[in-house]
Amino acid sequence: MLIEDYRSVHMGPPECSHDAQTLAVIAEFPADVSPILPYLNATLGGYQFPPDQGVLVLRVRGKTINIYPDKVTITHIKDQEEGWEILEWLKVEINTTYARRHEIIPSYQSRPLIGIIDIMKYLPKTNCRDCSESTCLAFAVRLRAGEIDPRSCPVLGTSQLRALQDFLTSCGWTLVDYGST
Repeated sequence: MLIEDYRSVHMGPPECSHDAQTLAVIAEFPADVSPILPYLNATLGGYQFPPDQGVLVLRVRGKTINIYPDKVTITHIKDQEEGWEILEWLKVEINTTYARRHEIIPSYQSRPLIGIIDIMKYLPKTNCRDCSESTCLAFAVRLRAGEIDPRSCPVLGTSQLRALQDFLTSCGWTLVDYGST
């Protein structure tokens, strides 16, 4: 086990905006996790992974998770409960990946950038706003940015959703979810 618990955890308004509606999390690791970052990138499908900068960036359900060698930062958290849920999920992912690292081919690549038009081919193109986006194009932009999940489109049927998820996976994306909220 690489991480039993975090050394320190701070949750509060983001430093750049103290009147924000969301929280930010900064949690320090008790050990250097840099050797496991390429393996986490392979299993979690990092959004960005510039190895020379020593940070793995994940985008999961509208959250930006930055994993550094000594800490993790998470933005756009709605409350402390969600912050703890993500930290627990991340701890499990780090430890599971660490235990399985001999079975995993490390990845030093960032997530491939998929064309908006390619994503649009899988969307209903109704601009119904049921997903809270103004258009299907806006949905596609946010999906590509990792800010929303394909399941955020309530109009997609099961087979259409599966086709979109299969397309994203075939392009090298890993679709992850940190919990039930």
